[in-house]
Amino acid sequence: MSGTFSDGSGSSDYEDSTYCSWWILPGGSENFASSYDIEVTFDFLQTEEGYDTVTLLSGCENPEFCSNLVADLSGQRSGETYRATGSMFIRFSSDSSVGGPGFSASYSATATGGGGGGTSTGSLSSLHRPTLHP
Repeated sequence: MSGTFSDGSGSSDYEDSTYCSWWILPGGSENFASSYDIEVTFDFLQTEEGYDTVTLLSGCENPEFCSNLVADLSGQRSGETYRATGSMFIRFSSDSSVGGPGFSASYSATATGGGGGGTSTGSLSSLHRPTLHP
């Protein structure tokens, strides 16, 4: 499984007090225990340094209870790839002032083991209001 996602602002700056989240769940919820390698690569990320953040968490059976921090990102970055196993929860939050261009990222999930792996089925769930690009 693979695709892209963004903060949803398009060519405009993202809004103040934004909260968006995504849950990458390869194999579907019934196969959570299976092993999948997930990669998220940021084409660009440009947010207010230290205040507007993109947080990546891994290994979540339920996105409300994720605690394995992969990365907490803000400022300007591009081309960086982050990896996790199992599932990944991504959230973007901004404070009440100073917006920016936001971010755009791509993701892929590959099954591991069981004969060499392969591309996974599964889902990218938009849990809060961003634009999705399957």
